[in-house]
Amino acid sequence: MSRAPFGIPEALYPPIAIPRLLDDLHEVAKFFMDFGPRMEQLTKLGEQLDASIRAAIPIAEAVNTTLEAATPVAEAVDASMKAALPLLELLQKQIEMALPLLDKLEPIAKRAVDVVGPLEGATERLGRMIDRFPGSAARTRRAAAPDLEE
Repeated sequence: MSRAPFGIPEALYPPIAIPRLLDDLHEVAKFFMDFGPRMEQLTKLGEQLDASIRAAIPIAEAVNTTLEAATPVAEAVDASMKAALPLLELLQKQIEMALPLLDKLEPIAKRAVDVVGPLEGATERLGRMIDRFPGSAARTRRAAAPDLEE
């Protein structure tokens, strides 16, 4: 038995190959029939993509310009933060030193409030009595501005 091309026996070659060949030709024809509309779709998508990219270019340029303008500001902020860091560290140390002192002063301040609280009424009465003396500051102010009296 002799062999046809591709190693297929001659007896099987024409009956098997022709329908397959026709099916393959049919698929190729369908591909090329769909090729035109698909190329048009691809062309439209390409044009839309091109338009989108062209629209995005000015936006990207504006962003770039903004970033270029913001860079010196960011560098100045960074330099200011670096300059402020030693001051903040010093302030932190001073606060850490002051906290124990404030803790010790708290009971003293509470005791002072407790001692001075009962004297508040006497202080107000003494102040009103002094305001009645001739030449007191309150009388001098009232005499200088009589229209402000109640």
